[in-house]
Amino acid sequence: MASNGASNGTYAASDGLLYHIKCEIIDYAEDASGLTRTTTIHGTYTSLPVAKAAARTCLKTAGYLPSDFDVYEEKTDPETWKYMEDVVVYAKAPAGQEFRVRLDVTPTVAGLTADEQGVVETPLYYVLQTNIDYDSDRTGGKQTTNIEGVYLEREEANQAAYKVLLNEPEGVTRESFAEFDRMDEHEGDWPYLDDVLVHAVGKNGDNFNVEVKTQEKSHHKRGATQRSQAEASK
Repeated sequence: MASNGASNGTYAASDGLLYHIKCEIIDYAEDASGLTRTTTIHGTYTSLPVAKAAARTCLKTAGYLPSDFDVYEEKTDPETWKYMEDVVVYAKAPAGQEFRVRLDVTPTVAGLTADEQGVVETPLYYVLQTNIDYDSDRTGGKQTTNIEGVYLEREEANQAAYKVLLNEPEGVTRESFAEFDRMDEHEGDWPYLDDVLVHAVGKNGDNFNVEVKTQEKSHHKRGATQRSQAEASK
């Protein structure tokens, strides 16, 4: 990892990439279809080995214990891993929620630095795009969330979010969608989550949500503690 010349012991990414820890919680307890889920960011790193190590301890760092879950598995052997390749930790709570800790990769940001361990401490704004594939699964249970960009300023992230679904040189405009709603243009109550800046519907029925999020600083246990609470009440 090459020094960026700063005198405070910070370093720039040596391979031009950033590695992000995402925690996806699928709330089967509330919605058996798998449509209801949240994705939070739990850290950004310039070192892939450090990011992998942090991802394996993500749920523990957030306050969970392996014993909180009916199923808790960390990816140690890729040859025998039975979950998706980018999933580093899989856990299932007694109430039915599934936790999937994943790694996502984006290009680095000009001027962004990390400490000697490759941990990025600069506050960042993440543009996340969720695609809900109703064509393959009418319940909405088949969906993916990817980080499409990382920014140092919220307004820059917001402007990127408004454009992330569009590609005018290739002919992808707002008119390419059956619906295309922006929070900043919407009148009345916004019917989507507060982080969602764009909601669009493709002409084949697929849905798209574009959000701007910051890194998760604290995490409230959902579902995984219900076993211990129930036992304590006996």
